Amino acid sequence: MTTLVFNVGFSSEYVIKALTRRGVNDVSKVILVTAMPKDEFSRRRNEDAMGAILKYLDIVGIRDVKVISVNVDVPFDSVLLQISSMGGFDGYVEFYLIGGMRILLLALYYLALILSKIRRVRVYAFDENMQNFYELPVSIPRIPTQEQLKLLELLTTKLSLSDITRIMDKSESTIVSQLNALGELVSCERIGRRTKLCETTIMGKVILNLMR
Repeated sequence: MTTLVFNVGFSSEYVIKALTRRGVNDVSKVILVTAMPKDEFSRRRNEDAMGAILKYLDIVGIRDVKVISVNVDVPFDSVLLQISSMGGFDGYVEFYLIGGMRILLLALYYLALILSKIRRVRVYAFDENMQNFYELPVSIPRIPTQEQLKLLELLTTKLSLSDITRIMDKSESTIVSQLNALGELVSCERIGRRTKLCETTIMGKVILNLMR
């Protein structure tokens, strides 16, 4: 089963669209995170949005719903502490960063990164029109050593394993070990029975740009 976590602002539309698009057959629990209203107008708008979401969840048969109202006028770590009380996850956890205050979006993403070390987590973000959605990474790539960095630079052009060993003047076993250590920063595919082609992934190129 799956727990869904949503950041909620003054609109129910984004949450309901995301739920409709995803489907709820495997959903056992929904957590709604919202900023504590600061005035009467904000309180009414937030209550209207929450009411519509809760009504929809009831219609589709999701009874286990938790609402967390967060005081955001505190340091970031205190915001994290408040949200971390959501606990009690069932199975997988999916975070949907689609509305509400930016500080809560950032806090939820940060908590998702931490939670990914404990259980299986996915994080999704949508554009403003809910037309496109993006699955966000929930791990930080390992920073390569200087020797591995040379290999990343070399593989910005796709090369065969034999070409890599020749250019770097190292044994095939050493190169294979370095490629394995680079993990998601490189991608290799086998062409035919003997040829293996490798290249730096987009994430690997991001690391290269940051370290240059």
